Amino acid sequence: MTTRFARGAQVIATLAVAAVAFTGCAGSSDPGPDDAGTELNFVTFTGGDAGIKYENLIAAFEDANPGVKVRLEILAGDDTYNSILTSRIAAGTAPDVFEVLNNDTSQFVEADLLADLSDQSWVEHQIDTVRNLADQSDGRTYSFVPEVNSGGVFYNTDIFEEVGVEVPETWDEFLDVVETIRAAGITPLSVGGKDGWTLQTQWTQMMRASSNPEEGALLNSGELAYSESTTAAIMPAFAELVAAGGFDPNATGVDWPSSANDFALGRTAMMIQGTVALPAIRTAAPDGPFSMFPMPFAAEGKDAPLALAPAATQAVPANAAHQELAKRFLEFWASPEVHTKYLNDAAALSSFTTSASADIDPAFETMSELLPTRGIDIAGFVRPTPAVNTAIQTGMQSIMVGTATADEVLESIDAAQQQQ
Repeated sequence: MTTRFARGAQVIATLAVAAVAFTGCAGSSDPGPDDAGTELNFVTFTGGDAGIKYENLIAAFEDANPGVKVRLEILAGDDTYNSILTSRIAAGTAPDVFEVLNNDTSQFVEADLLADLSDQSWVEHQIDTVRNLADQSDGRTYSFVPEVNSGGVFYNTDIFEEVGVEVPETWDEFLDVVETIRAAGITPLSVGGKDGWTLQTQWTQMMRASSNPEEGALLNSGELAYSESTTAAIMPAFAELVAAGGFDPNATGVDWPSSANDFALGRTAMMIQGTVALPAIRTAAPDGPFSMFPMPFAAEGKDAPLALAPAATQAVPANAAHQELAKRFLEFWASPEVHTKYLNDAAALSSFTTSASADIDPAFETMSELLPTRGIDIAGFVRPTPAVNTAIQTGMQSIMVGTATADEVLESIDAAQQQQ
């Protein structure tokens, strides 16, 4: 393992339960005698650096299955992706395994195009958030979800210890931490305010920590105005954070890569981001003293949740030429040691209760421990339209530079909502 995992000395107990339940040991998938010379076709839209997780997985599977090859086919992840796959499945030229665009299998399930995976050994070891996905509504499992992503607050553990603050559980505690860090002469939060999406990431995390699917459906349909929902509390709270000195005064002139670098090098104490930001942080600071905590913006009296998004969802076509081998490929992928290596490559949280390793990145240790009890599915939550997204981003930038109030921003968001 690389040095970035050297600090992860302990196994996370909450993820170690039933690790031996999978058939076989990690790295072995008991290849059948007829598999030699077989080529498994794996289709994805994930390439480049992000695709390293698949390349390493495939190499391990081929090592464990002499004579079997996995052909990785990368298609454009655009509007043509689903139609290409649907056509290939209908024509009898389906891949054996494919990554599902936007983690949404509904189109394929409704058309009865996917193999039923319910009898696979890994199914019972999925965390509840994954087990409750829509594609299991008929009591069957049609997809393999190898990872989940979550939002949270990255923080520098050395800085927290130096200034004498603890991980906050509430918004008021978070503001207190910000003020203490600021008083110590350290910028509390990194944010690439020049890139509006980084600010919306903060809004989204605050929304997921405090909203609910029922309200989300009304907001998405336009039946409920943003200013009349629980999301109305986000902009005033963000304005409080700005007023407390949470960000550098010039943060709206800083882009995302620079902000990640500032946090990684200890120039700031925290960064509100998703787990997917870890590679950018580790590139600059492979052994940096980092951890994460959930966004502390929960409804009063409730613990801050981990809003989880399934990622890298895989499916097997019902007419795949090598369906049984494809299922063994997924079994291999789910085996504890193989899966943990995959998670480290993917910089993601586990979708199973069985993936445990002393080599997990320490930045994810706390989040992984909280995941079984605080993980919630984001399906059904607020999904702003492009116009609302723009209003949120420009509005937060305006609050940061002092050209708009929280109420004015809310008015602009409501106006954008009416454009749908």
